[in-house]
Amino acid sequence: MIYHPGQTTHLNNHSIRNHRQRAFCCAVLLSSDAQPGHQLINTDAAVLIGSAIILGPHIIQLARRCLAGCSLAPEIEPSELPFFLLGVLICSLAEPLPSLRPEALVRLTQHIEAAESTARETDIVDTDEWLLGLSHYNLRHDLWRSLVHHFLVEPQRPHPPEADAALRRLGRMILDGAKS
Repeated sequence: MIYHPGQTTHLNNHSIRNHRQRAFCCAVLLSSDAQPGHQLINTDAAVLIGSAIILGPHIIQLARRCLAGCSLAPEIEPSELPFFLLGVLICSLAEPLPSLRPEALVRLTQHIEAAESTARETDIVDTDEWLLGLSHYNLRHDLWRSLVHHFLVEPQRPHPPEADAALRRLGRMILDGAKS
């Protein structure tokens, strides 16, 4: 599923039910994977975000909270942490009313960059591609790219001016696969 602006106008009850089921399943997987002995995987996060955006503000807020909680899990792999932080950022930007102040958005972009750098130092990474190259679970990279494009690089709603440059820079680094 790739998010397209205005997609919600084309949804029928069956599509909405599918997105609810998908979001619920991903949230359950992420919640159980945040327990000791399980591995959090960014593909579940991407699908949760995509469906949450379709389902609306309340579900986006719940998804953001779920992803924030996962990013604090002691079991999270360093290579997966930047994806969960990115998910928190995207959900924050997708909410109709800003949930984070501009300075918090900038700090979150910095935290994502630092987590990506730490992952490169501590994990075996097969590629130089920035952020997306960290994960061996690449089934949803197109979804991540679409979300980054729509919420960071060419936002549907203007970013706060104080955070715009940092958000667009992070988005370009992800889409271009190179740190700038």
